Amino acid sequence: MPRALRLLALLTLAAVGVAPAHAQYFGFGKNRVQYREADWQTVRTSHFDVYFYERDAAPGGRVLAEFAAEAAEEAYREVSALFGTDVARRIPMLVYPTHSDFAVTNAVDLPIYSEGIGGVTELFKNRIAIPFTGDWRDFRRVVHHELVHAVINDLYYGGTVQSLIRSGNRLRIPGWFNEGLAEYSAQGWDTQSDMYVREAILEDRLPDIPRLGGYFAYRGGQGVWDFVAEEYGREKVTEVLDRIRLGRSVDGAFRRATGLGLDDLSDRWKRTLRTVYYPEVAAREATDAVARPLATREVGGAGYHASPALSPQGDRVAYIATEDGLFDVYVAPTAGRGAPRKVIDGQDNVQFESLRILSPGLAWSPDGQRLAVALTSRGQDGIALVTVRTGEVETVRPAGVDAVVSVAWSPDGTRLAFEGTAGAHSDLYTVDLATGNVANLTRDLFSDHAPAWSPDGRSLVFHSDRGGALVPGLATAPAAFRGSFDARTLGRSSFDLYRLDLDAPGRLTRLTDDPVWDETDAAFATGSDSTARLLFVSDRNGIPNLYAKDLATGAERPLTDLQTGVLDVSLSADGSRAVFLALDEGTPSVFFLRDPFGRDDLPETLTPTIWAQRRTGARGAAPALQLASQTTRERNPLLRDAADGRPPMPPPRRAGPPTPEELAFADSVLALLGPPPDLLASADTLVLDPADPSRGPRVDVREYTFSDAFDDGQRSRTGAPEDPFRPAFNRDSTGALLARDYKLRFTLDLVYAAGGYDTIYGVQSVTQLLFSDMLGNHRIGLSTNLVLDLRNADYVLSYQDRSRRTQFGVQGFHLARQLRDPANATIYRYRNYGLVGTARYPLDKFRRVDAEVGLLGVSLTDLSNLGERARSRLFAVPRVTYTVDQTVPGFLGPRSGARWAASLSGSPGPDAAFATVLADGRRYWSVGPGYAVALRGSAGLSLGPNPQRFYAAGVQNWVQTEFDSLPVEGPDDFVFATPVLPVRGFGFNEAAGDRFALVNAEARVPLIAALLPGPIPLAPLYNIQTVAFVDAGVIANGGLDVWKTDLVDADGDPGTPDVEVRSFDDVLLGAGVGLRTLVLGYPVRVDWGWPFEGTEFGERRLYFSVGLDF
Repeated sequence: MPRALRLLALLTLAAVGVAPAHAQYFGFGKNRVQYREADWQTVRTSHFDVYFYERDAAPGGRVLAEFAAEAAEEAYREVSALFGTDVARRIPMLVYPTHSDFAVTNAVDLPIYSEGIGGVTELFKNRIAIPFTGDWRDFRRVVHHELVHAVINDLYYGGTVQSLIRSGNRLRIPGWFNEGLAEYSAQGWDTQSDMYVREAILEDRLPDIPRLGGYFAYRGGQGVWDFVAEEYGREKVTEVLDRIRLGRSVDGAFRRATGLGLDDLSDRWKRTLRTVYYPEVAAREATDAVARPLATREVGGAGYHASPALSPQGDRVAYIATEDGLFDVYVAPTAGRGAPRKVIDGQDNVQFESLRILSPGLAWSPDGQRLAVALTSRGQDGIALVTVRTGEVETVRPAGVDAVVSVAWSPDGTRLAFEGTAGAHSDLYTVDLATGNVANLTRDLFSDHAPAWSPDGRSLVFHSDRGGALVPGLATAPAAFRGSFDARTLGRSSFDLYRLDLDAPGRLTRLTDDPVWDETDAAFATGSDSTARLLFVSDRNGIPNLYAKDLATGAERPLTDLQTGVLDVSLSADGSRAVFLALDEGTPSVFFLRDPFGRDDLPETLTPTIWAQRRTGARGAAPALQLASQTTRERNPLLRDAADGRPPMPPPRRAGPPTPEELAFADSVLALLGPPPDLLASADTLVLDPADPSRGPRVDVREYTFSDAFDDGQRSRTGAPEDPFRPAFNRDSTGALLARDYKLRFTLDLVYAAGGYDTIYGVQSVTQLLFSDMLGNHRIGLSTNLVLDLRNADYVLSYQDRSRRTQFGVQGFHLARQLRDPANATIYRYRNYGLVGTARYPLDKFRRVDAEVGLLGVSLTDLSNLGERARSRLFAVPRVTYTVDQTVPGFLGPRSGARWAASLSGSPGPDAAFATVLADGRRYWSVGPGYAVALRGSAGLSLGPNPQRFYAAGVQNWVQTEFDSLPVEGPDDFVFATPVLPVRGFGFNEAAGDRFALVNAEARVPLIAALLPGPIPLAPLYNIQTVAFVDAGVIANGGLDVWKTDLVDADGDPGTPDVEVRSFDDVLLGAGVGLRTLVLGYPVRVDWGWPFEGTEFGERRLYFSVGLDF
């Protein structure tokens, strides 16, 4: 990319809030493809503006929005009581009916791989964005969780980034504080967090409080707040939050509220946990004592495992895992020590853009030859049928379904059962593989999950939160909209097991009924006596364990009594083998269990954990309580809570506005009491004005409480602003929320000053104003460094429309630079100005086509000769670019994968004519954690009467204070001169021409992290990366001259003839080493390069720069 255009692009990208991986010629990065247009609407409650839309498959967007709105108001009453304050601004919330839609939102800058993100809150507008994934209970939890983030943003940061910058607030809320408080406020303590923290304590891996990061920021942070509430009382949480607001110090707030700093609090917290969890070691079984590890960090080397599926024959297991940063599908033998084999490359291709990592997304065919894989491809969910041996893929796309969550293959191989969502419905479906016919089996709003086939293929068993609603098809989205079903009741029940008879699907059979604990992940098997056996997971003792259920008698018995617990399970067809997911060193890992139904030595009721007793209030015999003395019970807050025999109290709430039901009840009471007395006729309230009795009686209103109508009337008469928390006309006469069409309205996101560095022009500063609408689809940016006058200033005005698949943009700009010309002892002012229109069409997540056309002008003025007239030129410059990016992100650059791009550009005039072809390709190989090899090739060719100029420029953003020469020889070069990077070992503009080709190779190795592996970062030195590199290329003008011959005075004696010395001419070859790290969030590097001149290496050059080349 020409230098002036690159500066313009960087200014524009900053102005519109976009940050792709820019590297000289092209902007790499993957695409957020808007495959469908949405007609957004909004509903308003007291504190929230909820935005939603309807999908084509089924209605339900409004039901989701109303549910989110009511859940948010309910959560707000708890959160405001917890914080002891109210928000100052209304909170916007964007509700997406599927995760695939949420993943491409323009409102929030999500990671390009966001499968594990269930919601997000950003700070530009304090927006909450949340998808519906089919689980109402989890949907309610995430609404509450994200609300806490929004309140924290409002309370501590003023609700916007702009407020934060304007106030100079330097308070930094740690991740464990923020995420842990959000989880604690949303659900107190829970089984999953108890399992993760218990495993970390038993393996001595729980970090101290200040170092809680990653998933420990959630689970561990939640545990910290749970401990504070139990040790000091829930009101102490409120005190800590209030002290932070006043003192702006997290450690200081805890010290003042509890008397302990974070280090001392951490010691006490972990000592409390050890007292609770250590007795579990003797009372229960370690996972690897009852099952064999099949896929762990040590066995297989993956860092995360999900969705294990055992083949019907029990000889192989398929699972999803990540080894190179992306999730792939592997198959491993269950016998012996055979290595796992990758059968599907996930997330780096169009066919498998996204896999299911939080639900059972894999299933085997009955013959064990094919895998059914739930996936997302081109923005649409489906099921891939993959032949394991050959990799052949057939894709099934069920009609009328928005999202496919989990899948199961029928015993006869003709059908698939799956869990899917359509609008607000989360239902069970079957699809006939021969005809493609889809049948919706449950047809209602309840969350129905993880279907499993009976051995005869005539029924399905699944888990659901439907409680006693055994007739499918009644609690629907239309029923909720009509008011015949109250959607606010959704997501409040535990999960139980149900059976659906496919021959008589009109009524379900409830298999379990536990109002507190979850029974999930059921699996059928055929016993040796041809009877069907049912295996499932239950956390009824506080730990998720495997249980067996006799369908004839209803009897249930435990099959495991684990120290940690089971996350997911799969069973062979005959029930002789099982695989399950459990924690190993904090990583979900796959374990193999033989004869799971053969266990008969466990008691009918497992000993409860401390968490189980805390939750139910039951007096029991948790191992820690059996061993603890009375003094220990009284001193340990968790033991004290478990031993008091009382279930947890509900969190306090602030009083909210009366519901329609409460208002109706009040009206009925008033009707029974009769009409109110005539207060104006009451002698107690009628008094004479002593100053003027002739004025008659007046009413004494000091004892009255007036309705809000008086305030409304005052506002209407005085013109006072509307109360933002009492939106007008947001409900109809029945109390139902009114939906309104979305209106485009721009609001300010940010005003800030930024700086940068350019090798030629040095330090650059700019002030930026960013505006956008609520959805992030439309963006306006203004950037300027206004100095002296308009002729010497930079300014860019840009607009982007990203609401559709094809994105459009327009920008007008003016750039001015002053350059010193040492040769002519003068200073030139270059001005570049123009108008550029852009269009982008993403073919899919990884490929796109960009087109732009610009009308550019440039002028050159000799400032030492003010009488000379400026030289001006005008160009029309079209450009088209094709980009592919299939890389895996890493610390300082991609860790694996490939990316490449090519462009064709030029100018037909009027003042210059040329055509230029550019290409740039990179390939990355991961050779271990933090280790990578990178290879890059780039080339350019410019033809025509006025070809572009390519010049060697060392490295990108090279901090170089002096130059022997500059690549700008005329107005055209100011616009079109293009740097060739990196060419280490050579000086700036040491070579130039109208064509080039360059190859770069780097070996990247972590320095300190490789020498001192471990969890304690020695920041910033811990993250230093070392690099060994070779750069080889040619820069030529017209033909290629490999060698040149120079006459050199070898001995310094003018009387002797000079010696001919051959060296490279157009060939540039250099090698060296370098260091990379992050400083204040910016990539900083130092390189030492040696040029090879054909026969020997030349003098070393030092390169210090900010930024990365590739």
